[in-house]
Amino acid sequence: MADPEISAAIGERIAYVINRLTEHPHSGTRVGGRSGVRSVLALRYPYRIFYRVRSDAVEILHIRHTSRRPWQGAE
Repeated sequence: MADPEISAAIGERIAYVINRLTEHPHSGTRVGGRSGVRSVLALRYPYRIFYRVRSDAVEILHIRHTSRRPWQGAE
C-alpha cells in the first residue's frame, strides 16, 4: 500500500498540472495518431496526463504512470 503522504503529494501535483492546463490548454505535446489528444507530464512524479481541448473546457482522458505500456485509448 502506498504511503498516504506520497499519495497526497502526487494527487496535489496532478491537480496543479490540470489547473495549469486550464490557463494554458495548448501547452501539452500532441499525441501522434490521436485526433486532438495532447499530453503533459506531472513533473517530479512519473505520470502523464492525456487530454483534449474543447471549445470551453479541458477534457482529461487518462492519467497514466509512465512505466506502464503506452496508452491505446482515445482514437
